Amino acid sequence: MSVNIMNRRILMTQALASGFTPTSSQSAAFLARATDVVSITDKTNYDTMITGLVTDGVWSKLDALYIFAAVDRTTALLNLVSNTFNCTEHGTINFSAYQGYTGDSSTFYLDSGFTPNAGGTLFSLNSANLGAYQTLALTSGIVCGDDRGIGNGNFINNQTAAFGHITLALNGAGPAIPGASNGQGYWIVTINSTTVFSSLNGAAPGTTSGTPNGLDINPLTFFAYTQGVGPPPNVFGSPQITAAHFGGLLNSSDITHLSNRINAYMTAYGINVY
Repeated sequence: MSVNIMNRRILMTQALASGFTPTSSQSAAFLARATDVVSITDKTNYDTMITGLVTDGVWSKLDALYIFAAVDRTTALLNLVSNTFNCTEHGTINFSAYQGYTGDSSTFYLDSGFTPNAGGTLFSLNSANLGAYQTLALTSGIVCGDDRGIGNGNFINNQTAAFGHITLALNGAGPAIPGASNGQGYWIVTINSTTVFSSLNGAAPGTTSGTPNGLDINPLTFFAYTQGVGPPPNVFGSPQITAAHFGGLLNSSDITHLSNRINAYMTAYGINVY
């Protein structure tokens, strides 16, 4: 391809991108930060998802939403909700555009910069959520979490090989164990003062009795977590995660809306698992 043709294509892309108008202030704020998102298609997909979540009343219940299935690593690390809790990469990086990161069960993890006991977030003792969209059919390995080892852990842990289930916990309450043959799917766990609710791929939440124990002092990480004294993390996994989030309590309708919006984004790129 000649330099002139390449330059014309770049200019055409920039011209098209400059004509895009976000449909909500929340979408506009994110796209202003996501400077590598330049195509109309990508802008539209983000805008549809973000504005949809605002309309659904879910956006205001999230501290962070990550779309790792992004155009590049710079964009993948951004928190869509606000310019806080942007992720930081560690270890050996395995990233594919519009696919996300893949763990190596050894060194790689993303640090969200979020520590549950720090306060100032929607995520609190009796009102919290954690979710991750995992695309590989794995039967073992941590997806995300934090755990000081004093009963305050938050995690999505794939234990289907050893025990035949996924273990989900928030603030030390759980495990909530939805049935699954492997760790593939969109997992959501949310909690109030007495109950842990869990959902796979937008299904009606199952319930497990559980009283939150406390807010952990280790940071929330993806692809690994800290078990005991730390950080850094010392337990790793090899999932491919395309999206993740945390925040306050979600009700059944919130889970449905969030699942539908996130899955629609994944469907637009042909990487949906349901």
